[in-house]
Order: sequence, then structure tokens, then C-alpha cells
Amino acid sequence: MLSFPQQKWQVVRASTMKTVSTDDVNLITDRLYLGNWVAAGDAKMLTKLGITHVVSMLEIEPGIPDVIKETNKLHVRVNDSADTNILRHLEETTNFIKAALANENNRVLVHCLMGISRSATAVCAYMIATEKMTGAEAIAYVQKKRPIVCPNLGFRQQLNIYASKQGVQDSLSETMLSPLRQLKAWRVLRARKESQKALGSTSFALP
Repeated sequence: MLSFPQQKWQVVRASTMKTVSTDDVNLITDRLYLGNWVAAGDAKMLTKLGITHVVSMLEIEPGIPDVIKETNKLHVRVNDSADTNILRHLEETTNFIKAALANENNRVLVHCLMGISRSATAVCAYMIATEKMTGAEAIAYVQKKRPIVCPNLGFRQQLNIYASKQGVQDSLSETMLSPLRQLKAWRVLRARKESQKALGSTSFALP
């Protein structure tokens, strides 16, 4: 019998695979789930939850099982970094989720590696667009459903920009930051300005 070498993602997943639990995937709102890479790669779990569409927010190939049709997969290559422009992808992910959930028989799983930052940001953007929440409100709502959710500071700022594009203003987003987060925010902004001077790069721009 012929055998083929495993893909890199298969080797990595196999080394970290465990029984999928409620920590790996959570229902956020009607037929929309947020989870991690383990849950997204578990065919039994996807089938059990009735998942029909998957959004992968990863810089590597997600390796979604064949129980999900190729046309029902969206892979957005994005790093979990405060300097990453995730804003330019949020309209695409939101529209994909909207289109999928327009059919009452469909269920969507959005995932990244841990289901904490990148995929959470995409889910928050969906909540902003559909429920007219502010960035802070969307994060708080999603955190109630999945407590480990914590988008990085750059993603939080971009969610505020996304909310403003949807006609929602979040005047409390900065004032609600704790002193520690304000310090971290200042350091990030200072580092960004220094890198911009050195590289001549620009800050996040509206797509």
C-alpha cells in the first residue's frame, strides 16, 4: 500500500490533539461559533455541531476536514500582531458569515490558533455590523460567551475604526482602558512611530 508523508499542519496538530471540549469552541450567537485550531480540525466535532462553513484566521494552512465543502471555507492569512492590518479583512469575513447564516440550515465556525484574538476580532466585527454594537460592546459580549477572548490592542483599535465605518461611535473605548493598558498602548504607539520613521511606513488606512 502506498503511503504519503503527512503535511506539516497534520504533524503539528497531531502533536497537540486532545479530546475537544467546551474550551475549544463556544456558541457566540445564533449558529455562529468561535473556537480554536483543534476544534476546526476535528471532523466529529464539526459534524456534531452541524458546522457547514469555516472561517480560518491563520498565517498557515488550516487543514479543515473534508466534511466542510471547499466552497464553504474562507482562509484569511493574518498574524496575531498589534501592527497587523486586520481591518482590511473584516468586511470580507463579515460578508462571508452573513451570506452563510442567511440560510437557516447553516452554521459557521470562526477560528484561529487559540480562538482568542484574530478569530475573536472577526466575530466582533460581525456583531458590530449586524447588531450596531461599539467595539467595546462587541468584545464584552463575545467575552461573556468565551471568557478567554482578548483581541490585541491593535485589533481593538481597528474594531473601533470598523465600528465608525458602520456608523457606530465608541467614545468610551480609550477612557475605559486601565492605566496598565494605557501604558502598553503608549509603548505600542511610540514603537510604531519609531518604525515608521525608520521604514517610512504608514499607519492603518481605511481600505
